[in-house]
Amino acid sequence: MPEGVVNPEDPRLTVIEGRVYLCFVDNSPDGLRGAVAVTDDFKDFEVLSLSPPDNRDLIMFPEKINGKFARLERPFRSYGTHGTEHHATWYSESPDGRHWGNTQVVLRVNDVPFCNLKNGSCGQPIKSKAGWVTLFHAAYVDPKITYPTWRNEDIHWVYSVGIMLLDLANPAKIVGLSQEPLMVPEAPYDYEIDGYRSYTLFPSATILEDDDTVRIYYGAADTV
Repeated sequence: MPEGVVNPEDPRLTVIEGRVYLCFVDNSPDGLRGAVAVTDDFKDFEVLSLSPPDNRDLIMFPEKINGKFARLERPFRSYGTHGTEHHATWYSESPDGRHWGNTQVVLRVNDVPFCNLKNGSCGQPIKSKAGWVTLFHAAYVDPKITYPTWRNEDIHWVYSVGIMLLDLANPAKIVGLSQEPLMVPEAPYDYEIDGYRSYTLFPSATILEDDDTVRIYYGAADTV
């Protein structure tokens, strides 16, 4: 366990200039802290930064943009704010991976037709001629519907996957946004709709193959 880290989860890997950067969230006694670490051998991890609480869903871009590291993240609603529109995806950049700033909101809840609770980055952005192809998770709540869980929780929301296109030079700017979800939890994949937290899709990696196929690796129902 790297020094200063208490209980890490939700890891996302990005290779930048030959080094492996790991974004994760640390469930610390002080709250959820967004973290960035780097490793060259998957044995020793140097923690570069731990954000103030509460922040999670960090993912780094696979190359420096305008000479700086870049990432997407989802800070939690802060003191004094009301409503779900503050559970949004944000952008930050860093000269060294340690000090992050120029933070800007990218995707608000009310920007997405199939999202009214929260959204956040998931899966590495993929560079294309038109922009950064980027997935995000989107939660939609309907108080009239209760979704099953293994713990019989009172859950009224479903997690789908959306897709957007971010500007190459300024990824805080959206240049394209699908008005419909890319993926939704549904049959015949029974594990998507019946699990620890049912009706939940959550990508953690998007891999571009040499033949231009994109493989999406995702968690389903918080179970598999």
